[in-house]
Amino acid sequence: SLSNSVSSIQQKLDQIDTSGKTALGDVEKRLEAGLQLVAAQAQTIALLQEQVEKPDSSQLVIARAVAAAALKNDIDAGQPFAVSLDMLRQTAPTHDGLDALKPYAEAGVATEAQLYSAFQKISGLILEAVEPKPDSDLGSRLVAGMRSFVKVKPRIQMEGTSPIALISQITAALEEGDLRAASDSWQQLPADGQDVSKEWHDRLSARLAANQLMSRTVQSFINSTATQ
Repeated sequence: SLSNSVSSIQQKLDQIDTSGKTALGDVEKRLEAGLQLVAAQAQTIALLQEQVEKPDSSQLVIARAVAAAALKNDIDAGQPFAVSLDMLRQTAPTHDGLDALKPYAEAGVATEAQLYSAFQKISGLILEAVEPKPDSDLGSRLVAGMRSFVKVKPRIQMEGTSPIALISQITAALEEGDLRAASDSWQQLPADGQDVSKEWHDRLSARLAANQLMSRTVQSFINSTATQ
């Protein structure tokens, strides 16, 4: 009947109204939480700024150490660290060493584990890139095919400067956490091998730079609390 239809429509409208209020409530809660987070960060920055104005205070040294530890944790984890870098800069606005970290802050730098995993994926591409191109005759193509079939990635470190030896040295260095040695071996690869792995080496170089800057500047802030 007409009355039943009207009643059914009214119930659906009530349900829509209730759902809308619920969704609006969720949005308001998220907005409130976001505003609280912004307020907390603003308060933290204000407190840090207050300590900056007292350069001889022990609180400033502690604030720098805490901010430096947060930055180091972000960098070690391979996470973007623009926020933690800014927090540290609030406690040390005149420290020039922190500027060198800025180019890496938005994206972060790869971890040692990520660099090792990525190299395992591209090592085969490097070998393919530096492999001599087979002659056009059938016999040469068959020989090249057999070499490709039996060729495997090195599982032990090999001496020498052949591409496969260098790849084994890079792998061993990454396993030991010796990123500098891995970079040195990579730079001895033929140009074709470097071309296909340049992006990986750029990430390695960024991690090396970040590690050096951390040991030279960030770690000094952390260690400064020991003298207090």
